[in-house]
Amino acid sequence: MKKGILVIISGPALTGKSTFLGGLMKGIPSLLVISTDDIRQELYGSYEFKPEREKEIWQIAYQRMEDALKKGRIVCLDATLRTPENRGAVINRFRGWPIVYFAFEKPPLSLLLERNQKRTWKQFPEDVIKKMHDDYQYPTESEKTYYYQVYEVTQTNFNAIIEKGIADLVQLNG
Repeated sequence: MKKGILVIISGPALTGKSTFLGGLMKGIPSLLVISTDDIRQELYGSYEFKPEREKEIWQIAYQRMEDALKKGRIVCLDATLRTPENRGAVINRFRGWPIVYFAFEKPPLSLLLERNQKRTWKQFPEDVIKKMHDDYQYPTESEKTYYYQVYEVTQTNFNAIIEKGIADLVQLNG
């Protein structure tokens, strides 16, 4: 039987996480993506973040992830996870499952603002980009010990890490 694997991708908005995830999905068509944004849209008809809704959204996300992991699926959590505390909640909930983490570098804010201007969909307000950029904390060496595998994703190794990640996830999944 295949072994369930949890994949986490984190980084500031506009760093290429969705593009990266698309690359993983091309190489692993059975990859299941659980997106907190999609759950917001499903429940409330909007991607808008409202703190009073987050507990319900995360309960649903966790339940869907758990169900899929028990079936041996490779599951990717699509959520911002900007801080060690955010990621720690996921680690604690899924202790015992292999968690593979793709950590994106924190690029200059000016690059993210430029990318946002070029976007044709889902543009972010500038103050939101600044806050997400300022709040993002790259994982510490201590935090990295909680994961089965950590990949450090940069603009220069982006495609190589997609290829390596695909090969390693398929092998780990059995």
